Amino acid sequence: MRQLLLLVRLLASGIAVMLIAGVTLAQPLPDWALNQNSPNPFCNESSITRIQYALAQQCDVLLRVWSPDTTAVVRVLVDEAQAAGYHEVVWDGRDGGGVLLGNGEYPYNLTATQTGGGPVLFESMLVASIHCVPIRVDLGTWGRMKELFR
Repeated sequence: MRQLLLLVRLLASGIAVMLIAGVTLAQPLPDWALNQNSPNPFCNESSITRIQYALAQQCDVLLRVWSPDTTAVVRVLVDEAQAAGYHEVVWDGRDGGGVLLGNGEYPYNLTATQTGGGPVLFESMLVASIHCVPIRVDLGTWGRMKELFR
């Protein structure tokens, strides 16, 4: 709920009077949306990524992560009825069995259908990037010389 302050200026006997009234407005329903995950790219070994989406009405939601070649679903993040509004899911970069996925581009898609099995109301697909850079320690001149003479 949002509050809107109304300022009304009344003139009575040449004196300006300010009246402040609090009016509660119903928050409008969002439009359908699937946002880019953040952060993107992310490293599933050390962080997570967040996927946000908006539903214009109550519906059944299916949010899936696909293999880079889109031939298989590697993880189902949401499969349930949800209320209209803004939603967020956290993904740790693991598949359905809990195994860390390798570096790559993983498409994810949201399908919203009418509650109880009906037509598709909204569908969208984006891509999450998993990119983990191996940590390299600079040994410096002394360290490199030690490595050479081992």
